Amino acid sequence: MTLTGEAFVAGTADVRDGGRWSSTAVRVRAGRSRPVPAGGGGVSRRVLGAGVLAAGVAVAAGACSDDGAGAAGQEVEQVTFLTTVGKQGRDAAAFVAEAKGFFAAHGLKVDIQPGRAGDYNHQQLAAGSAQYATVDGAGAVVRYATGKDTSFQVLAAVHQQTVVGIVGLAGGRISSDPRSLVGRTLGTIKNAVPEVLWPAYAKAAGIDAKSVTWRYAATADQLNQLVAAGTIDGSAQFVIGAPGIEAAAGKAGRKPEAVVIPYSTHLGSLYGGVLIAQKSTIDAHPAQAKRFAAALSMGLDYAVKNPQEAGQIMADQAGQDPVVAAAELERMRAYVFAAGVTTAGALDETRVAGMVGSLTAHGLIPQGMNPDLPKTIARFDLAPAATS
Repeated sequence: MTLTGEAFVAGTADVRDGGRWSSTAVRVRAGRSRPVPAGGGGVSRRVLGAGVLAAGVAVAAGACSDDGAGAAGQEVEQVTFLTTVGKQGRDAAAFVAEAKGFFAAHGLKVDIQPGRAGDYNHQQLAAGSAQYATVDGAGAVVRYATGKDTSFQVLAAVHQQTVVGIVGLAGGRISSDPRSLVGRTLGTIKNAVPEVLWPAYAKAAGIDAKSVTWRYAATADQLNQLVAAGTIDGSAQFVIGAPGIEAAAGKAGRKPEAVVIPYSTHLGSLYGGVLIAQKSTIDAHPAQAKRFAAALSMGLDYAVKNPQEAGQIMADQAGQDPVVAAAELERMRAYVFAAGVTTAGALDETRVAGMVGSLTAHGLIPQGMNPDLPKTIARFDLAPAATS
């Protein structure tokens, strides 16, 4: 096995040794794709201890090789992962986890496929076409609570606060004041969570939910083009995607400056994106599910702390503009570590209960539905643990 780079920061990671998983000390230098073993010192049993994520470390030399396989003689588990929507900079966590060896270090070979908004990711998991996916947390809770789909569970939180909102352009017909949305035309992807949450947000913001006209597009890129062309006044999407709209506006000869109206101003108790898997997958492979959540969260941590490098990874692996991808990740960092959370991916039962309460209060979940929902929708024992 050939190692490159020098070690500068240290942490711990769970790795395989002789057929079993155990924690070991590791160290890695930002900007290098292969890990270097750290010498000596005590080892924590916490997969995602504060030291790991503070250093952006998730790999051990004994757990990966040049071809991405696991340690010698160890079987690598092949899984398929779906991004939230497409292959945007905001979905860099998986691509970074692959490029930096985080998946390989956890005995995983991951086929990263572009996901879609609405029902698609849930349907693909149910069909067995993928094992893991990221989706919007609020939409997932509504789906689960109303009985539309109770076959999945949450394994980690990508964003500690909802990233949904309206994005327009400076000089257009909307401003940062939600009252400017009245009478405007907004675009979104059909059945995507921005439209699902719109009635709750509009009510909380004091505007009539029926005062806007909706126009639908198939992809986030199409929405960006519609905003840049002035066909729609704003796009209901992830607000961290604003750099994509700014880039499209610049190409269209418009001022490349986004105007953002985040739903979090009035719906601040909601998680944003979450990692999910089918209950059947989790029950059959709990150790794999925990390792996947750990590796993806390490990729998330590294991506938002090293946005330029992650942006280049997105350019190399997903064909994205590295500048736009990096800008999205810079915006996303505040959401990954919102609500006082310092561990990427952390999931808290009290906060999940608060999210359920908020969605119920806003009428998106019927009163009295599934009182055990906060305990059953997530596997807190497999999720990255918050550190203080």
